[in-house]
Amino acid sequence: CQSKREREREMGDQQGRGSAGGGRIVSVQQRLLLAFCMTVQCCALLASAATLTVGGSEGWDVGVDYSAWAASQTFAAGDVL
Repeated sequence: CQSKREREREMGDQQGRGSAGGGRIVSVQQRLLLAFCMTVQCCALLASAATLTVGGSEGWDVGVDYSAWAASQTFAAGDVL
């Protein structure tokens, strides 16, 4: 029969071993927080997208210098033309 102290010491030794590679266990709360932060980041990127009318106020028409219009714009991923 083991004494209570021996059992506690043995349990403490088993709990303190961790993984062989020295890796870190990530808790469920940490994973949820990471997923939440990534979702917020993606939403912020989508919300910052611009909707541009090709040709500006002149629109899509014959005689519009689209090269000049495009050169005067700053485009980013997610923008809608």
